[in-house]
Amino acid sequence: MVRFTLQEIETSTIPDLNELRENLVCCLDAARDESQKARIFFENAIETLGKKKCSVLVISDFNTQGMKGPSVNGTPFYAFVKAKGQSKKSSETAAGSYGIGKYAPYAVSNIRTIFISTVYQDDGKGQWSQLTQGKSIVMSHEKGGKRKQGVGFWGVRNKCQPVLGVDPKIPGWLQRADTSIELQKYEGSKISIICFDAIKNWEDYLAISVVENFFGAINDGNLKVVIGDNHFVDKETAAQFLDNNELKKLISKQNNEPEHFQNCKNYLATLQDDSANVEESEMRELGLCRVRIMVGEGLPRKVCALRRGMFINDNL
Repeated sequence: MVRFTLQEIETSTIPDLNELRENLVCCLDAARDESQKARIFFENAIETLGKKKCSVLVISDFNTQGMKGPSVNGTPFYAFVKAKGQSKKSSETAAGSYGIGKYAPYAVSNIRTIFISTVYQDDGKGQWSQLTQGKSIVMSHEKGGKRKQGVGFWGVRNKCQPVLGVDPKIPGWLQRADTSIELQKYEGSKISIICFDAIKNWEDYLAISVVENFFGAINDGNLKVVIGDNHFVDKETAAQFLDNNELKKLISKQNNEPEHFQNCKNYLATLQDDSANVEESEMRELGLCRVRIMVGEGLPRKVCALRRGMFINDNL
């Protein structure tokens, strides 16, 4: 299960807030020679950090093994936090391939900053560990007479390592587990998107996006989603969600919508239809492939490709 929760925190509790603000000021100086869009972004980011409170979108998963560490090349934690174009999965059945989706959280942060905290069990020693680290993706800039890159990390300064274990100096809203007692109870990961851009109806838009992209995994029973106080989507409720006319109206003016929303309803119905025609084939490049075909009045001639429950494409 994945839960999305919007919290309001005291801005002063963001770790090393002053240094983060200083870095953004340096980025603003560098942006004056760039586009107006970049300058406005950093002006707004600095203003946001000057407010007493800010919004944080917390994404927590449950019944998972967390992002296993340590922070060295080849582990899931390193792939998510440090590596470029790399996606290290905990199993061969995990979706995703090139590590592109991991950059999505930065796009909805008004300061392009997130914190990751994960609890996992070490495969070799069987011990439970927690890793916590922050990351910003901004722009290269000058600071203290030195040229700094656009990617920055928060954690242990030596070699930009994550904080290990439970640290009482780190705010509880940021850590996956804020107590070391029975650490295994908190197995899984938490991503905190700082200064989340909470637009009107964000819960609805997010729920629509998740269901459109992962209705296959939801139907397989591999994913349940809780978004704020308004949406709970699982195998039993997915069809009802995709039949919601109010949601269709909400996205009626978006590109390719609400047609795609309606198509996803038909794709899900095809997965759930016991009378659908099913063919299986073993392919050298793709492995086992299954084709399901549903025939009915008023249905579009569409072909949807899914990979392990994740929507890939329907424009072949």
